Amino acid sequence: MTAEKKEQTREALFHSLETLMRQKPFEKIKAGEIAAGAGLSCRTFYNNFSDKYDLAMWHYRTGLEKILARVSDHYSYQDATRDSMYMMMEKKEYYRELMRFEGQNDFFHSVFVANSRQFASYVRSLNHNEQLSAEIEFEIEFFYRGCIEMAIKWCRNGMKESPEDFIAMMDRCIPEDLRAYRLS
Repeated sequence: MTAEKKEQTREALFHSLETLMRQKPFEKIKAGEIAAGAGLSCRTFYNNFSDKYDLAMWHYRTGLEKILARVSDHYSYQDATRDSMYMMMEKKEYYRELMRFEGQNDFFHSVFVANSRQFASYVRSLNHNEQLSAEIEFEIEFFYRGCIEMAIKWCRNGMKESPEDFIAMMDRCIPEDLRAYRLS
């Protein structure tokens, strides 16, 4: 299967999931229903994703990777956060429904892991790939857990604040040791 065909298959599965989520809660959706909605077999579903949680996270992760690839001297982590929030706003109902699910494989945990790992990797790269201190690792985890929890609350409450206003509130809470990395 070509990379383009694989991407089309994954997009079809995502759109099927998105459609199903307008009809019933995420936790009640089965992989077979997602595959059938895309006109594909269960086998094709499992050739692309390990489960529906993997599919749900794929859309976010794919968008986030494109955004984070732009981080540079002229595009900060603040810019990336803003753009990831706008990405979520484009699929507002999908993300609101996804955020309602709590439990094993919940979106909060997946987003936290993806974002905190990316930021830690970014900080390491700025420090010539040296191991981060325990204090910096703790601050990254502490800060990102709070940020993701508040972003989920923002999403569940209808995304009323603009991403810029949300980020301004979030940035006032940055631990001093992370401030230079986050704002650069």
